[in-house]
Amino acid sequence: MPLYALWQDDNLFRIGGYVAHCTLGDVVIATAAYVAVAVIFQRVDWPAHFLLRGAAVLLGIGIAYTAFSEWYNVYQVNAWAYTPQMPLVGGIGVTLMLQWLVVPTLMLWRLRWTTGTRFSASVKAGVWDKHETSSLANTRR
Repeated sequence: MPLYALWQDDNLFRIGGYVAHCTLGDVVIATAAYVAVAVIFQRVDWPAHFLLRGAAVLLGIGIAYTAFSEWYNVYQVNAWAYTPQMPLVGGIGVTLMLQWLVVPTLMLWRLRWTTGTRFSASVKAGVWDKHETSSLANTRR
């Protein structure tokens, strides 16, 4: 955050609003990217089965959208600005792109290795796969 010019604003509420907006935006982007990968692979538990391919798609979506959003907000609508200390690649802040490489990678690693097969089994027992659910219902009768 110190690499953004918003800290020079005297209005603490405006700074708080920007921080909340950006944080919520990151959560929405990450969630939408996860759901997009689930749709592509037709599995909500894709990290248990397609970790590397799914992670590549998730990171690609997150980085592409974030780069577009930064370009649009910094250069088109002037919603925020970088300080001179922000390292740039193609006019986009490097720290933001690094965030989109590191945070989702750590999240997926933790999800995959701390939940293991429980993640996949819990989804199979739910309503995600109608065929599987109907098979489970038939065996319980």
